[in-house]
Amino acid sequence: MVRPELCDGCLDCEKACEKLYGAKRLNIVKVDECHFLLNCQQCEVPVCAEVCPVGAYREVNGIRTVIWERCLGCGLCYQACPFGALNLTHGKPVQKCDLCMGQPLPDSLTSPDGSLRKSLNPGSDYKPVQPACLKACTNGAITKLDLECLNRQRQQDFLAKSQLVSGSSMKKEMNYLSQIFS
Repeated sequence: MVRPELCDGCLDCEKACEKLYGAKRLNIVKVDECHFLLNCQQCEVPVCAEVCPVGAYREVNGIRTVIWERCLGCGLCYQACPFGALNLTHGKPVQKCDLCMGQPLPDSLTSPDGSLRKSLNPGSDYKPVQPACLKACTNGAITKLDLECLNRQRQQDFLAKSQLVSGSSMKKEMNYLSQIFS
């Protein structure tokens, strides 16, 4: 997640990604005076994976990634992505943010269902790392988003605001809602 108010458009995140992988897997775009991170949204139903003619997309530890050895560089996924989050250089495998899961991830490391093979244990060579963009961002504009924490914070904010509202029926409803969200 990018906090546009903290991003100054320095592009250090793009440079770190490109240095690590030889190509950008994310883009910073400027709209008016704000900068936004454009990267893979890890869609629940990934259209990019559905249109891939060779099955180059896998889900590994909950992160969708591209198996470079399979990718033809045909661009179908690039065209299908509703966010414009993939990067493509003609004839080369598509570049897609996988949160620095350790690309390239060859077929030999994955099972047919896309999960990591059991032979990959804590002693293996494959080690997920902190995303390069996150490390490179000196302003703290790029952060990992913990959805559970975000939802709890929103619930707490909602309940705090609801305590300002008077009236017994409203208070009963708020108590009911707090039980549901707890």
